[in-house]
Amino acid sequence: MADNDTPMSEAMTGRDGGAPSLSIRVRRVLRGHFGKEYACAWARDSEHLVSASQDGKLLIWNTRTGLKKYAISLQSSWVMATDYSPSGRFVASGGLDNMVSIYEVKMDEAVARDVTPVELMGHEGYVASCTFLDDDRILSTSGDSTIVLWDIERRTVDMKFADHHADVMSASMLGDSKNVFVSGSTDTNVKLWDIRVGFEAVKNFAGHDSDINSVKAFSNGTSIVSGSDDSTCMLWDIRTDQHLQLYQSDRILCGVTSVDVSATGKYVFAAYDEGVVRVWDTLRGEMLESLLHEQSRCSTVRVAPNGQAVISATWDNLLRIWA
Repeated sequence: MADNDTPMSEAMTGRDGGAPSLSIRVRRVLRGHFGKEYACAWARDSEHLVSASQDGKLLIWNTRTGLKKYAISLQSSWVMATDYSPSGRFVASGGLDNMVSIYEVKMDEAVARDVTPVELMGHEGYVASCTFLDDDRILSTSGDSTIVLWDIERRTVDMKFADHHADVMSASMLGDSKNVFVSGSTDTNVKLWDIRVGFEAVKNFAGHDSDINSVKAFSNGTSIVSGSDDSTCMLWDIRTDQHLQLYQSDRILCGVTSVDVSATGKYVFAAYDEGVVRVWDTLRGEMLESLLHEQSRCSTVRVAPNGQAVISATWDNLLRIWA
């Protein structure tokens, strides 16, 4: 990943002068879910992880040991999204129940118990993603074409953003900002928003030919990568409002389900319907590696905050840690 993102950077080859390749392999397989896994998210410590599955459970893992530390039974098993709060005190989920549920995590208690969530209700469609800004606010995207910023303690809507014209599938905060974020929608557009400005998008990026399923802002706050059902990922520059790079191959015929970037933005990770995570060189636009998942749909790929590992969630009920 980054120049100091060992062990990935140490695995660089390509001494023939061509495009470098990576030697990334599975370091650990997390087993514990009994249904399709739809989402996962790292804690800020890059050690703990929350995963959401249609077995009706949120599981919190210690990724160093591979053991489950905590289990939460969901009120609805039709979960599509999850996130970890910056402090590590809370996790969130959302799905076909049209609401965001916030759960407090107490690691010193029993491994499995029923937890009464804070329920944020107001969407008129499914919740496709949820993203904590801090312990007090969370952003949710929905099939009702809106994005909502919630006040968690008051259980109220702070702001509603409605410039998209179809299901909003994904959102990502811009760098370290708590005010600027990007979103991707099935209307094929990526939009940039500033909470301080108002309810309308500040910028719009158009270029995909089909639904956008995932967006991710680079940590430097100047670029965005988007993944679409048109089998491509696109790199956008916020400063110039331009499309900089296209990640595609004639061999790839399926949609992109999830995207993320390495700690310094050197690599783009993209998960595909066919059960593969592909690693792309951000600047060259060349594919460096394909991480296979035995033909099981890969729903989510996430890079650890410290840049040392990548997690993939799949429909074979397994989580795989790559490095």
